[in-house]
Amino acid sequence: MSTIDSTPQGQTEATVYHYVVLDEEETLAEQQRQHLHLKAIGYEQGYEAMLRAAPSPGSPHIKADDVNSNLSASLRTKPDEAISAYGFISLSLSERLKSGVELLRATRGAGAIETKTEICPYGGHCPAEVVAELRGWRRCGPCNYAVRSIDHLPALTAKIRQVHEGLTEIEGRIAEAERLNYSSEEIDALEETRYVLAEDLAAWQMSAEILEVMRQRIVAGASSKIWHVRKPEIVERDLKRVLFPTRSIEYVLARLQECEAFPSLESPQIRARFDLFRRQLLAKTGRVREALTLEPSVNPRAECIGLLRSIVAAYEFSFDDLKNALESNEFLDALPNRSISILSGTTASDRLDG
Repeated sequence: MSTIDSTPQGQTEATVYHYVVLDEEETLAEQQRQHLHLKAIGYEQGYEAMLRAAPSPGSPHIKADDVNSNLSASLRTKPDEAISAYGFISLSLSERLKSGVELLRATRGAGAIETKTEICPYGGHCPAEVVAELRGWRRCGPCNYAVRSIDHLPALTAKIRQVHEGLTEIEGRIAEAERLNYSSEEIDALEETRYVLAEDLAAWQMSAEILEVMRQRIVAGASSKIWHVRKPEIVERDLKRVLFPTRSIEYVLARLQECEAFPSLESPQIRARFDLFRRQLLAKTGRVREALTLEPSVNPRAECIGLLRSIVAAYEFSFDDLKNALESNEFLDALPNRSISILSGTTASDRLDG
């Protein structure tokens, strides 16, 4: 197998990609001012969408596998044109196996299933040769047969972070195992897990980078052919990939958005951070007993979002107020403690819209 030999060391969260919706007039003005301010506008729109109880039509989190998505509708009606119009790719990491795109063309999608991050021509059942080649089941990242389109890009960025979080943890466990003189067998098992995660991460990142180039080419009109299929949603919504510096709270908020849209892409590591964030919010809002309970939360992500909505409503925060509160302990410390209940309705949306 021709593998991607990548075992990243010292994984960090220094920067992170997001897909955001940018206002057309603001886009034109971007040519005359600093880029970061404009990107922040698009990023903050994502926060506000998360804090609304109802889904936002401008959400950057495209669900390509939805039965009513542009991608699904195009595949049902004109699969050959959809493959070209949506920039379909599959990684050919082995010369002995066919590519997923070739199979999808040959079968016209018969028996294929769609997931958040790819289309599987084999209906989610790994062929024996793939299991042997990749040394495991359901390693979709480096799989030759996994087919991805530009509308999978937002979910792919979430998947990359999910795998990255797992890799960061296993590297920490290896360092601790070496410090505590674990047996060579135990360390070897951890090293094998790290190798698999690193190989998967490299494959997911490669797919995302290739698809981003495809997206840019399609947006730029690199193909003059007129396709008779629905436009890719990432093009229709004019989503742009932008890079942001990642502070701790910013990363947690970004992952809250992603995991709300793609629950299956929540990692155990980020779930633990959601639970810590939930407890911090409970303590800061006067619910110390609940914050200190040993009972685990069934869904810390949903509770975090509910608490954030509640804080906006209870303190009549603007979005900037909320961001300042989350980024500064002093800001929340200065607030009078109020016992608030978790909101799941539209109150926060009304506050933000006002």
